[in-house]
Amino acid sequence: MPVGGAAEPDDAAALRAEAVEIGRALISEHPLYETAWNGLGAVYIDLGQPEAARAVLEQAYALNPHNVLTMTNLGNTAFLLGDKVSAVRWWSAVIRLDPSNDYARRGRGPSCAADRTQ
Repeated sequence: MPVGGAAEPDDAAALRAEAVEIGRALISEHPLYETAWNGLGAVYIDLGQPEAARAVLEQAYALNPHNVLTMTNLGNTAFLLGDKVSAVRWWSAVIRLDPSNDYARRGRGPSCAADRTQ
């Protein structure tokens, strides 16, 4: 233990909980800071909380509908929620804005079968 008796946050869960607290504090102080909304959404994705992720990512998207990272995260969230059609739509929108975005292309590929069944 470090000086002062406080435990080091070496546990991944503790770090994620701290990231949520920081994200919420940033949003509370700066509600128009779209990057904080997106970052919090990414943490919720990492925590396996796609509903919470979608809620904050939709706020980020409302603040900046041209941010490809937010749109990619919305695609990831839709995929986690089992909505492959929406996931493909988000990732396709990313590709339209950034044709070189390999992450969206890789995500879109396996999910395209869902696109063809709708």
